[in-house]
Amino acid sequence: MRWLLILLLGALAACGPRPDPAASPSTPPTAAPGAGPAGDRGANAIPSAWEEADGFGEARPGPDAPDIVLIVIDTLRADADLPGLRGWARGGRSFSQAVAPSSWTLPSVAATLVGRELRRNIKRVPASWTPLPQALQAAGYRTHAVVANPVLARDSGVARGFDTYELTGSEGWTAADVLERADSALSASDDRPLFLYLHFMEPHLPYSGRLAAPRAGWSVDSEPSSDWPDAGAHRACIERWRRAWDADVQDVDGPLSTWLDARPLDLVAVTADHGEGLFTRALDPTWAEHGRIHEGVPGCGDALRPGYADHGLQRFDEALRVPLFLR
Repeated sequence: MRWLLILLLGALAACGPRPDPAASPSTPPTAAPGAGPAGDRGANAIPSAWEEADGFGEARPGPDAPDIVLIVIDTLRADADLPGLRGWARGGRSFSQAVAPSSWTLPSVAATLVGRELRRNIKRVPASWTPLPQALQAAGYRTHAVVANPVLARDSGVARGFDTYELTGSEGWTAADVLERADSALSASDDRPLFLYLHFMEPHLPYSGRLAAPRAGWSVDSEPSSDWPDAGAHRACIERWRRAWDADVQDVDGPLSTWLDARPLDLVAVTADHGEGLFTRALDPTWAEHGRIHEGVPGCGDALRPGYADHGLQRFDEALRVPLFLR
């Protein structure tokens, strides 16, 4: 997601791309960065004019350098129902064609922090990569992370450049836990500008079990019987699964948007590390992960095989397209 950090750095110079409409379930998919003729790109296309690099060079923030907050919500599709965050983002920019670097957390976050497009799957940040927090740290920023996903362990390299890297233990952290720790970082007595990275986990399996209200065009937006045998009989399970995901999305959208509205932060980017299958399509039964159906909704486990419930190595549109707000 090199373009996200380019947008962040561009915003420091009070320039950036034009605003775009919020993503919706009807928004057409986009090609991967670099695909298609340049003349076909509109205001809501992904920037692709920058060369890959192994990280950021020397940063030179001025005397009034802003605090920067990067927020990643795990497992959040571009068509998520986010009334709170979309309302907050009306004071900034919303992008409808944002694409994550990977379909699972560790490589996606690594590439986002470094600002590059991935060409291969990785499970450790290469030592040659210079992430933005490391560059900002060297330039005099205080760098702090609050991470609710244990996959992002310190020894993976994602903690490089952070003065403080708070990582959840086995108990897991809720949105309230992350925000409480974020407030502590913001209130610390320190004259240096702050780079703060927050990672939330609410939409990731296992779900809480609550169900959100149905929403038109989403609960079951295509005829599943055309995707795999007997799926038509499981429409109610598919709908309940999606409503369970919606409910957990609301568990972070409400608290986070309220928190953002109440704080005069300088520069904030909100995005996701990847999306989620949610039975948008079936998987080829020969694929290694086709049998991994979680009991995310009681009574809807094996009945939904070979439906594509979550995320992994499948780089489908629904696993890569994510929200992106910059304010």
